[in-house]
Amino acid sequence: MKIRWTSQSVRFRITPEELESLCHGQTVIDTLTLGREGWTAVLSCGLEHRSPIIAHGILTVILSSADVAKLLEPTAEGIYFTSVECGTRYQIEKDFPCVHPRGGELLEPATATFAPPTDFESRKI
Repeated sequence: MKIRWTSQSVRFRITPEELESLCHGQTVIDTLTLGREGWTAVLSCGLEHRSPIIAHGILTVILSSADVAKLLEPTAEGIYFTSVECGTRYQIEKDFPCVHPRGGELLEPATATFAPPTDFESRKI
């Protein structure tokens, strides 16, 4: 899982394997360790309404079954919502291959990204 956060948003980019895990009720976790402290992000599925929760350096986003069903649609690139409590925007997106040239050592294996939609590259250049 790749995570990008700003003062107003958090974006998760998930792999096909991570989406499969969510479909089977498993939790996807990523931790950035900074010395003895760290920051952990958790994605899981299980509620009928999505719920972002942050406590003790852990951001947990519980997706609804409808959210996961939407991500399974071949044409869906992601799901997007804003937290009512704090106004933070959340973006849970499929990780597509980078359309910009990258060095060979930075390329992910094909199994680590989703096949992009037909017009994806033209929209990203």
